[in-house]
Amino acid sequence: MTRAASAARRFLVAAPLLFCGLLVAGLAQAAGLAVAPLSLTLQPGEQATSVIVTNRDDHPWVIQADVKRWTQPDGHDHYQLDPNLLATPALFRIPSQAKQVVRVGFSGGPAQAGNVEQAFRLFIAQVPPQQSVAGSASPGEPAGVQFLLHLVLPVFLPPVHPRPQSRWSVEKTGGQPVLRLYNEGNVHLRLIEVSATDAAGKAVFDQRGLWYVLAGAYHDWPVPAAVGSSSGLHVRARTEGSTLSAHVAPGQ
Repeated sequence: MTRAASAARRFLVAAPLLFCGLLVAGLAQAAGLAVAPLSLTLQPGEQATSVIVTNRDDHPWVIQADVKRWTQPDGHDHYQLDPNLLATPALFRIPSQAKQVVRVGFSGGPAQAGNVEQAFRLFIAQVPPQQSVAGSASPGEPAGVQFLLHLVLPVFLPPVHPRPQSRWSVEKTGGQPVLRLYNEGNVHLRLIEVSATDAAGKAVFDQRGLWYVLAGAYHDWPVPAAVGSSSGLHVRARTEGSTLSAHVAPGQ
């Protein structure tokens, strides 16, 4: 593999992480593309919602849009195609300094709310010019479309009666103690900071980032080994508009 191709591959791997950082910083722009809003909500009775993609580069881009159902059955993100979900247009060319509305919705009629929030993700990807794609593969590597940058936006269909509820515990996974958040409510949690102190008030854990915990799912944060045998933890987490606080007893 050439040095240029290797560098391109590293960028492709890093692109989703780059955009997560942009979301944390409150930015809606990456690599010449700007999107607004950063999170979409399909209200019950609506057939579609929309996002605006703006090309701020001095040249046109071909963009691919795709939407998938989003679940977290094992604490990790999983995506699944759903024939009833559509992103339109799915493939389009956007000129320099132009805007394009992308609609996300259901093909079978208006959105129907249930007892639990439904979650989806909209993927917006830059498709490089065909000559760049053809020239980026080294001998022996499979040819195919490579995407320059993925923008990943959450899309939610709220339940009829939202009921937030959460529970913390310290558990072991593969011998490693983890701080686990169970989302026992029927709507997602969006966290931007998680910290914990021991019984003496000493900080033992402090992380900032962006984490979604979907309804009925959980998320783990690895913690120091000593935490697993501590006398208890006071956990504090910042969400979109509030703070979650809890005392986690040993073995809880």
